[in-house]
Amino acid sequence: MHDEVGSSLSEISILSELLKRDMGKSEKAEIHLRDISERSAEVIENIGQIIWAINPRNDPLDNLLALLRLYAADYIRKADIKYHFEIPDNIPAYHLSAEVRRNVFLVVKEALHNIIKHSNANEVQVCVDFLQSQMIISVKDNGNGFSIDQSPGYGNGLNNMQKRIENIGGTFR
Repeated sequence: MHDEVGSSLSEISILSELLKRDMGKSEKAEIHLRDISERSAEVIENIGQIIWAINPRNDPLDNLLALLRLYAADYIRKADIKYHFEIPDNIPAYHLSAEVRRNVFLVVKEALHNIIKHSNANEVQVCVDFLQSQMIISVKDNGNGFSIDQSPGYGNGLNNMQKRIENIGGTFR
């Protein structure tokens, strides 16, 4: 968590220096200013997520599912994509650790980000279900798709998602 915020703040600092240097060049200055604004918003969002994750009042599973539903609705709507979020009526009374809540949230967030950035989908479905003592979250879209056998390009998203889920004792497919 510290690394995410620290890295973003360092980037904001560098971008601020570039902005000062390029103040007389309006096009470059505008790009630097936009980048600073975006990174600042990311830091604010990350800090909010950190505070949410460590707050013990958010231990109940239904709080995590409410956050996922709100986040998905906001994020996907901004991309003008139709979405469905399905949660069973009866949510088990599980209490989750901060680590579990944070990792599950970040994996779903990354999945949605990948859909918006890469899939050209116009519909997304997030389903949460429970099988015995397991929670199953599936994120599906009607986009381009990809082959897991292909080289993953420049990103580490899928590997990071898998590691996060495995670190909390889950299975990622």
